[in-house]
Amino acid sequence: MSGFQSREVEFEFVEDGQEGGSFVATGQVRGVILQQLAIGNLAGATALFAASTPQVGDELLEIDTTAASAALKQALAEMFFAARDFARAGRAALLIGDPLRAAPFFERSYDFVRAGELYEQAGHLERAAEMYER
Repeated sequence: MSGFQSREVEFEFVEDGQEGGSFVATGQVRGVILQQLAIGNLAGATALFAASTPQVGDELLEIDTTAASAALKQALAEMFFAARDFARAGRAALLIGDPLRAAPFFERSYDFVRAGELYEQAGHLERAAEMYER
């Protein structure tokens, strides 16, 4: 097949302390997720992220913001939202530089103070007041 790229993703079994556990992606998953986002495979990237350890989300947010395209930053926010990781979705939206886009994500993650600050920055003072009241 021409143009077909394959990437291996290693998994590690993590016990849950109750005679069970699950496999989670290790090591190179960050690069694979970014590659999936770059080619527009949001569902694949979301599935990989959901199967990953929590620190993978933090590693993804440490991308070089000067080198990453606006489309990649946008896709990163969408992936976190799809995975229902609203706090990281908000942080990713801040990488884009759009406080109005980030505010609802922080609101969904119950960080009302941060959401209020962002609504205030965006000039939506009534909505900011609602957040501060919560």
